Amino acid sequence: MLVVFTAIVLARRKVWYDSALLGVLEQGLVLVPFMLVSQATVQAEAAREWVKLAGPIALAGGVAVFLRYGALRRWYPQFNLPPRALFFGALILIGNMALPFIFRPRMEKDLEDWQGENLILWYVILPLLASGANLLKRPTRYGGSNPERHWLPLFIYGLWVAGSAVHVWCIAHICGLPLEPHHLAPLACVIAWTMWNRLSDCLPHPSLNWQRSMLALTFAAPLLAFKESYLFMLLGGATHLAYVALWLRTADTWPLRSAIKHLALGSLALVVAGMPEDWGRLVLPAFSRPRCIVLACSFFALLHAMRSRRPDVGLAGALAMAVALMLEARMLPGGFHFIAQASLVFLLLHSLRWSDAEHSGTRALRWLAALLWAADACVWTRELRWEGVLFVGFAALIVLAAWLLAWRQRGRRGSLALPAAATMVLCSGPGNWLARHGSDGLLALLASLVLFAVGIVVAWTRHRWETKGKAGRS
Repeated sequence: MLVVFTAIVLARRKVWYDSALLGVLEQGLVLVPFMLVSQATVQAEAAREWVKLAGPIALAGGVAVFLRYGALRRWYPQFNLPPRALFFGALILIGNMALPFIFRPRMEKDLEDWQGENLILWYVILPLLASGANLLKRPTRYGGSNPERHWLPLFIYGLWVAGSAVHVWCIAHICGLPLEPHHLAPLACVIAWTMWNRLSDCLPHPSLNWQRSMLALTFAAPLLAFKESYLFMLLGGATHLAYVALWLRTADTWPLRSAIKHLALGSLALVVAGMPEDWGRLVLPAFSRPRCIVLACSFFALLHAMRSRRPDVGLAGALAMAVALMLEARMLPGGFHFIAQASLVFLLLHSLRWSDAEHSGTRALRWLAALLWAADACVWTRELRWEGVLFVGFAALIVLAAWLLAWRQRGRRGSLALPAAATMVLCSGPGNWLARHGSDGLLALLASLVLFAVGIVVAWTRHRWETKGKAGRS
């Protein structure tokens, strides 16, 4: 009351800065008496007496708070505390007044009885309180004197939520329950998204850097619950859906659209990284948290590569696939050959989107990947095992079909590296079988047919490379 009285006196003297500072200080300390009431209800020998006194004391404290706010509204109208904020503040005040009486009967027999209610408060009640800030009236004007600042209602509401969180923590501390980072995760997520939504309450025209910073907070907030897999997956999944909703609602010209895409991919990778271990072991018997984090990073790199046309990003995606598959190399048929085949096929399919004119070295990289793919297929199928022959044949058909589809859609033929390598891979299994079981005459006949086909190709394309050679000499 002394603080409020001093603030009103200074305001009447038009000492705006100090009066506004005292008014804000009052909002930060308004819930402290109710924390002390909660503490007093469990004081050993005097507990029963304090339970009898707690009701009148809490009621008197609540009445005193209402009187102080009434005095501020009556004699300090310049202080920016609108009626809607006061309404939500009254609900928060009533909740803090009632908390000691809800808490005391539950821990009458055993302090550990408060564990379930403690989680409900952290996971449900406090996030709901924080989300109420989105219902505050947005500022209609900016600037003004210190008590008229446009951001004051949002800041004061944040003080009320912080005070309620401290009250909940005090009760948990009385019960001997530690405060874990995952307790704060849902509240942190709601606060981060509220700041993103209400950024204009603080800045009339938020810059892109401020908006990106708030989005980064929304991405980082679920990490507080990383040790609690189920909660982390819930918060990470909700964050991912929020990014997807933002991306679908916005136009292509929105400057943050690209950042939203990257955050959506990153949040999806985080969900994979935080997958519960019992879920992961249903798919991979040797599943572990470090292995899951590596898989999530590889998954993010793959998603990023799939939406990019750059050769370096495609190469990074192929390497990420190789790293992910190496973790489970023991379970894969063919071991290293399976990993090499899958990674090189991904790179070759990605090369269908490359623009050779925009990026130097793409032709060499494509031909190198094609040659490595064909060479590894020939080595793998030397053993003539059905899984190797079947896998490389299926992969070759996929590459050949994708190359033909790209040719049809673009109306122009792509690089011959893909169909040439696919043909060699298709022939690797039958070729190895002939090399082992075919007669010398049959092998000589096939070799002559291959040379004949090469001669036909050279003759068919001779006019092209001769024209290029003459043009280069001129």
